[in-house]
Amino acid sequence: MSLPPDGPLGGGDFQVYAMQLRLALTDRLTLTADKDGIAHTHFHNAGDHSGLLNMALGLKYLLVRDVEDQFLWSAGFCYEVPTGERSVLENHGDGVMTAFTTVGKEVGGAWHVLDTFGYQSGMEGSQNSDFFYNSLHIDRQIAGWLYPLVEVNWFHYTHGGSRGLPPAVGEGDGLLNLGTSGVAGNDLVTFAVGMKAKLGEHIETGAAWEFPLSNRHDLIDNRLTVELVLRF
Repeated sequence: MSLPPDGPLGGGDFQVYAMQLRLALTDRLTLTADKDGIAHTHFHNAGDHSGLLNMALGLKYLLVRDVEDQFLWSAGFCYEVPTGERSVLENHGDGVMTAFTTVGKEVGGAWHVLDTFGYQSGMEGSQNSDFFYNSLHIDRQIAGWLYPLVEVNWFHYTHGGSRGLPPAVGEGDGLLNLGTSGVAGNDLVTFAVGMKAKLGEHIETGAAWEFPLSNRHDLIDNRLTVELVLRF
């Protein structure tokens, strides 16, 4: 992720190498573990740092699975434990809690629409920010294994922390929760375009490039995300 060059940090980049785990406990209940990884930061006005990210643990339950109409609806929550390192802007406060719901639908036999809506709040209000978020994903299957995709992501902040970070720093669009002062009422909207490829029954890969649509950029000038998915 590249940072805006005109921000208080003077630009730079934020690199994350992480693993997400999903374990099916039943045919409807899934245990999730996110943000299990390492971050490397290079801020022009704050030097270079490396460290562990916080770890988020949660549960997701499949409420509706309609095979005939190709419709799914799930809900869940996760708790982000402050296990990371402060050198990469993590591990402050008592962690954050996120509740979310996701709906998915196949349209026309080839199009797939997925929407996730949620709310994240800090367990210690002075140390973290609170926000609503919504992520809309649309892809189309081509040749049975390629999936061009677009995504629109929206964040609306309802509460800011009081850690002494000025409003000009902005927030971390869900990847980080900085507890920046004065962010209540702000909105961040980003757009992503990319491609996924199903290489086999148990392996997928993909990449997406993301950038802000809103006037407010917070910490994101642009971001490249690359993933490898293994299923067992």
